[in-house]
Amino acid sequence: MSTTHHLDDSADVTVPVARRIGIIGSGPVGMRLAHELLKRNPRVSVHLFGNEPYRPYNRVQLSAVLAGEVEREDIYLDLPDSERHPNFKFTISVITCIDPVRKTLTGADGKLHTFDALVFATGARAHVPSIKGVNQKGVYTFRNLKDTDSLFARLTSAREVVVVGGGLLGIEAAKGLSRFNTRVTLVQQGPRLMNRQLDEEAAALLKKEVEDSGIRVIVNAGVREIRGESRVSSILTNDGEEVACDTVLLCAGITPNVELARDAGLTVRGGIVVDDQLLTSAPGVYAVGECCEHQGKTYGVVNPGYEQAAVAAAVISGEQAHYISTLVVNRLKVIGEAICSIGEVVDLQDRPFQREYVYRNPEQGIYRRLIFYRQRLLGIIAIGDWPELSRVQEAFTAQRRVGLLQIRRFLRGGCLWSEKSETRISEWPAAAVICQCNNVTQGELQACLSRQLVNADESADACAHQQVSNISDVAPARGLEQLRAETGAGTVCGSCKPLLVSLVSEHSATPVQPISERGWSILLMASVAALFLVGIVTGLPEAQTAESVQRQGWFESVWNDKLWKQITGFTLLGMTAAGLLMSLRKRFNFAWMGDFGTWRLGHAVLGLVCAVALVLHTGLHLGVNLNFLLMLNFLLVLTVGAMTGMAVALSHRLSPVRARQLRLAFNRFHIVVSWPLPALLLSHIVSVYYF
Repeated sequence: MSTTHHLDDSADVTVPVARRIGIIGSGPVGMRLAHELLKRNPRVSVHLFGNEPYRPYNRVQLSAVLAGEVEREDIYLDLPDSERHPNFKFTISVITCIDPVRKTLTGADGKLHTFDALVFATGARAHVPSIKGVNQKGVYTFRNLKDTDSLFARLTSAREVVVVGGGLLGIEAAKGLSRFNTRVTLVQQGPRLMNRQLDEEAAALLKKEVEDSGIRVIVNAGVREIRGESRVSSILTNDGEEVACDTVLLCAGITPNVELARDAGLTVRGGIVVDDQLLTSAPGVYAVGECCEHQGKTYGVVNPGYEQAAVAAAVISGEQAHYISTLVVNRLKVIGEAICSIGEVVDLQDRPFQREYVYRNPEQGIYRRLIFYRQRLLGIIAIGDWPELSRVQEAFTAQRRVGLLQIRRFLRGGCLWSEKSETRISEWPAAAVICQCNNVTQGELQACLSRQLVNADESADACAHQQVSNISDVAPARGLEQLRAETGAGTVCGSCKPLLVSLVSEHSATPVQPISERGWSILLMASVAALFLVGIVTGLPEAQTAESVQRQGWFESVWNDKLWKQITGFTLLGMTAAGLLMSLRKRFNFAWMGDFGTWRLGHAVLGLVCAVALVLHTGLHLGVNLNFLLMLNFLLVLTVGAMTGMAVALSHRLSPVRARQLRLAFNRFHIVVSWPLPALLLSHIVSVYYF
């Protein structure tokens, strides 16, 4: 969940061209920061420093490189274009000293660099636990490209490997190592795999998948000692088991790189301490990503770093922005199994109004658990493919209410929405995150597609004077690849590619504006008036009879007179029958009956007249026994019908998704509550005239 807030997006900001900005760290977050700065001012001076002898690369994909799923060249990140950004510079240099007061930094080569603003994006390094024998030959970490190269070199001769750590990185590394005909054992100190993201049942399913792939899993047993003389020969677990191995890979968490900041006098605790503008204790010095600590919290995944980079870029550029926090979403594929963990899913607090619902399909390996608090999603766990997962995530992010009918559908079939309620990706909220790996929203993708469409139209006009109305008319494959190249969406795990394909195929040059229903204002007024009359019947006291005929008012002369009682009663009966018959226009698609919109409007007006007749017929008396049931059913039909009319009338004021949900829900409820009405009416007539 993005909780990044730009307070004044409309303010004009002038950034001096000569402003010098230094970025220490050329990982994904440092690169994102550079692009964000240059996007705001293409000619701003940005100097990016990297301490590895490679061009910037995406370390998130290192496990994919190890597993042979992507080539090494595919993980390198594109540097900003030198023609568009002549003041951007990338230097491979280890920074050894920073002077925040003089605003200088010094590289290992002795060169002095000056800055007006400096950003730490130094990331984190692999945590090396205090285990006896951890420093001997044959023990590796897995954090950067150098580690990956070392592992590749080692695995040509390795036969038995122990991976220490049952988190995401450990599992992915074990998967990558197992493809080299190597016997792999995964040791997890916690009670289950991914114990911070999965509950016991989900972790058990994951453990089975990992073991089915040929990897041995040991849980509840950390490593006490790494044994060997000249090199590793075995490990000893805390419960006394000795596991033979010739290689040990440590995937036991990370440690933020804060030494440079601490030496410069910045406030450091678990990470480099920053405020809501990502500013450190030194003026003009910022920190983003895994190296920073915000409100006592550090993040070990890349998404929060991307959000922090956007905020820091805005602040440095003179905009008003602040960072609150980031909801960490774990949505990935582990050993080929789709896994999702969002929000609070383990060690839950005991809250009132908190509910949990689980759907299982063991044959298909599906497990889904939803945790609600006051009908809003609090946590999500999903094992196995879930086509509507992006929509569920958006409902979680926007904290939308989930109805009882949706929960019932989930318990029966594992889905919150029916197939008919599936929406186009272009109708999703702009803030909905499509690509979780790179934190790309639907709004950003729509904007990129719109730019592509404009360029396509210009090319078509210039070449063939041909109007292009849809992005699919202009090489869909090229449009998709350009979308991925410009936004980074779908370039990491690839799980969002189906959504990207759908969005590209449905994107139109002219956005479809919501169209109001015919006579929507009349429909709305009739619905509100019907609700008002229902309120009168249920809220006002019953009408009383006068002490004498001389004091009898007009209202009593209607509801308490036998002749008028029959007139209003048969009028109510006839209009009710007519209203039920009018509903057949849609139920059986009787096109010969004319335009449906007109019939619907007539149906609503008829309902209002029925409400008036009901007041005149009953004198606000609810009745007893059978008459009370009939009156209650009448009021319920009128209420739900009025709500249905309001949902239809206001559809053009709501989002397409919300409008469709409301119309469908109220319409179905209206049909359900109308079924008892004919039987109750018939029983009432028989009882009155027979007895």
